[in-house]
Amino acid sequence: MMDAIQLFLLTCVPLLLLAWLISRKETSSGRPTSESRGKTPKILQTGYSWWSGHVGYIVNHNNRGAEQFRFNLHDLAREAPEPVMAIYALGPRWLTKPVYSINDPQLIATATTSSKTGRFASLQPASSSVLGRKSLTALQGGELRSHRKLLTASLLSRPALSRFVNVMTDVTTTYFGTLPNSKSTAGTPAPFALDLIKSNDIGAMLVDAFANFGFGVNLSAGETNATDIGHRKRFLDSLDYLLTAFAERIAKVGPLDFLSYLDMCKNYKLRCTHNFIRNEVILPAVRRRRADRYEGVEVPPDTLDMMLELTEDGTEAFTEEEICDEAVLVLTAGYETTAYSIMWALHQLALHPECQQRCYEEVCSVMSSHPPGTTPCMADLDHMTYLHAVLQESGRLTPIAHSMHREVVEDMNIGGYFIPKGSDIMNFYYGNSTSEDVYTKADKFMPERWLNDPTGGAKKPGVTTMPFGNGPQRCFGQRLAVQAMRTIVALWVQRYRFEMLTEDVKPVFRISYIMSEFALRMFPRSL
Repeated sequence: MMDAIQLFLLTCVPLLLLAWLISRKETSSGRPTSESRGKTPKILQTGYSWWSGHVGYIVNHNNRGAEQFRFNLHDLAREAPEPVMAIYALGPRWLTKPVYSINDPQLIATATTSSKTGRFASLQPASSSVLGRKSLTALQGGELRSHRKLLTASLLSRPALSRFVNVMTDVTTTYFGTLPNSKSTAGTPAPFALDLIKSNDIGAMLVDAFANFGFGVNLSAGETNATDIGHRKRFLDSLDYLLTAFAERIAKVGPLDFLSYLDMCKNYKLRCTHNFIRNEVILPAVRRRRADRYEGVEVPPDTLDMMLELTEDGTEAFTEEEICDEAVLVLTAGYETTAYSIMWALHQLALHPECQQRCYEEVCSVMSSHPPGTTPCMADLDHMTYLHAVLQESGRLTPIAHSMHREVVEDMNIGGYFIPKGSDIMNFYYGNSTSEDVYTKADKFMPERWLNDPTGGAKKPGVTTMPFGNGPQRCFGQRLAVQAMRTIVALWVQRYRFEMLTEDVKPVFRISYIMSEFALRMFPRSL
């Protein structure tokens, strides 16, 4: 069956390719005005790995083309001799458009805040097909503004964030209770090994907290029951699958990108994954909440409660489809990126014991006015300035997102370079955040550089590091992610001293920089 489908697709490729070439011609309205004229960016041509990548996708459904494309772009951009360059990483120039790499901090600030740039072209179709057509990243216009307004009020207000910190603290302390706590012969807690990649413990904690805080879903209840454990693992695997599919589809920016959307096997698995999350996780929580509201049971003012509020015409603010799709987005988007941000920070602290000790002493100092064993609340975290500097420095050296992509919606001039409407821009700030031209001792982990300078001592003005993006398209859940990171790392250094077990931790690129392996030796502290 699949051979017949592949044969059909291959016979249609020439016609579809011709249609794509016609549609991808420059669509700028008229000639550029004298104000928007500028010099043409220097062109760099990569190899032709694009061809083998897409042929491989057709034959055996691998994703090497997309991965090679991204590595080509990033390697070229980092070595770019000019602030704006046109890079052909997708194939020959006669077939594809360039990606414009912007490497200057000031020009990155301009490109990410300009009204002439908008969402990356493949974001909306990838979000709609993988995360749900009613998810925030798939919506546009008034519907987008309505959803964003409600989610901001329910997730990102100061009271909501304070409540989230409490939920995150409860989930984290519960997790610590499951770790080994055996006594050595001397009567002190014995050290133990913890493989955070194999166990996915931090990701599981984040999903537990996000699901409970936002949608009233308790994934941790009854974990002594094997059925409950299997259900929870299936849910985490489902989120991981959605993120993998999203990473593949958002990277498809060549003339054969439509093939991933015609993959019936993958589309069927996506539908099954969505049905499981919808019918087995989210909708049962929605129905329980409706029953509680009907019976007058007091419930926390979370996102789900606000989604079920009645409008003037007596209908609920959000439909069940909208609730499920937004839940999938919040859980999927905050799952892996935040987890690996935390692990990269723990990695840096394990490599730099003096920074770890200073962070521990700050936590102890802030908590000294509380009874022993008290966990930090949001007000306590606000006073942990060195901890926040650790997270900023870790984000500079090992950012989860190393670049920010935009689509040019109107002819624009950036730094004297003309970029036509319909072009894709890659704002490559990672090249700046690790450059000696921008930061003194750029390859060194120095959290103190952020203590008295919000720019981290950057030598150049503009955007030099932005792990959550910049401008109107910045990460919607930034404040939620930052609170999760501060809470877990503060509790971690309060409860444990730790050192590296994995000798060489190397980043692996998916939609973000993740780790292939990461294990710690944990030494319990006396509270």
